Amino acid sequence: MKTVALLLAAGAARRMGRLKQLLPWQGRPMLQHALDHLLDSRVDSVVLVLGCEGERVLQNLSLPAGDRVRVVHNPDWRTGMASSLVCGLQAAPDAEAVLVALGDLPAIPPGVVDLLIEEAAQGGYTVVAPVYEGRRGHPVLFGRTHFDQLRALEGDSGGAGILRAHPGQVRLVPVDSSGILHDVDRPGDLFRLAGREDLPLVMLRGGGDLASGVAHRLFVSGFPVLILELPQPRMVRRTVSFAEAVYRGQVRIEGVSARRVEEPLACPGEIPVLVDPEAETLEELEPGVLVDARMLKANRGTCRGQAPVVVGLGPGFQAGQDVDFVVETQRGHDLGRVLLEGMARPDTGIPGILGGEGTRRVVRAPQAGLFRSEREIGELVRQGDRLGRVGSLPVLSSLDGLLRGLLHDGLEVRSGEKIADVDPRGDQVDVHTLSDKSRAVGGGVLEAVMRGLFGHKAFADGVGRSVLE
Repeated sequence: MKTVALLLAAGAARRMGRLKQLLPWQGRPMLQHALDHLLDSRVDSVVLVLGCEGERVLQNLSLPAGDRVRVVHNPDWRTGMASSLVCGLQAAPDAEAVLVALGDLPAIPPGVVDLLIEEAAQGGYTVVAPVYEGRRGHPVLFGRTHFDQLRALEGDSGGAGILRAHPGQVRLVPVDSSGILHDVDRPGDLFRLAGREDLPLVMLRGGGDLASGVAHRLFVSGFPVLILELPQPRMVRRTVSFAEAVYRGQVRIEGVSARRVEEPLACPGEIPVLVDPEAETLEELEPGVLVDARMLKANRGTCRGQAPVVVGLGPGFQAGQDVDFVVETQRGHDLGRVLLEGMARPDTGIPGILGGEGTRRVVRAPQAGLFRSEREIGELVRQGDRLGRVGSLPVLSSLDGLLRGLLHDGLEVRSGEKIADVDPRGDQVDVHTLSDKSRAVGGGVLEAVMRGLFGHKAFADGVGRSVLE
């Protein structure tokens, strides 16, 4: 049975707001993935139907030599999907069956297509479609019996009406790939493809060391994560901050890679870091979870309803009012606790004690001006050693220890701004691994997210109340 795949990719992607056929996915245009998967299957040939900006799309695709792929242009693409289907059928006059595939489903493995072809070859059914966990998806194989009905379709009809009209001729084939369900209509859909389908996108405002502990915990737990940052992030513990990707392009922390992106697109296997200080992509991406991890000591515009689950780290947020959950960030017995009501402990302005030192381990700018670094994170320093300068004034270490954190070179600083962190515990400290504090806070955020998405609403008295009560 000669089977021709009709790969429909003519639309303007109005909901996406950009030409989604060429959206990058795993290093290649999304449409290229859909095409390659068909070519790796048992279909005899592929008719690729283009329309909106067809020449541009074609120039960015890699087609095999020979005649296995035929490219046709649908001049009536604005009228809807049905016109592309008809256009594809006209280009496959000798087909005994057509496999109707969509260009915005890039994650359908070739094995699914082969299974549909095998089922159709056994006879008895004229329509074969895949199902995953009881949900029907794409592509759908139609026998020649239905070609006239396909040619009669109009508007955005894609053949679903034929399945409803002839249920006795439809064979539904269970498959083990959820890719048959996931078309990409909005930028956030690419993040869904990057993670588990039952776990939504987590948008994280801030990529400093605490935020990175959160991002790491969520990412290794299966959540797709996107970090939003400033054009010039001002974290000190740069070796354990995914925000460093803004400067370096890519960083890796404990086996998890983060990469700077210029558009809000997913990076499969990595955490994308986007410069978006005002969270302008929030409405576009529609994340399932929003975490404000900027550690600003006050709420600067985060509120319930911006996502189904909204979490705030540390002081400045009111659980149950402006956010759904607050996670305690102050060291002590309650570090990482999830609050369902009330606020975290207020900022004391006093650094936590490490190795017997608190205030002295934090080095601050002696004046406002341009900071120039003279040391590297991880170096052992002694009290009085120069770490850099602000303008003409030196920045000196206030004690002996390991340089645990240092502001990025070349930033303008305010007088008194934190510039460095010297750990008196010395070379016992690993500056390339997440701190116990960031791990505890990350665990608290993971708990809050799971409670918000899947947990029970009723808790025992006192659980989740403000630590100030």
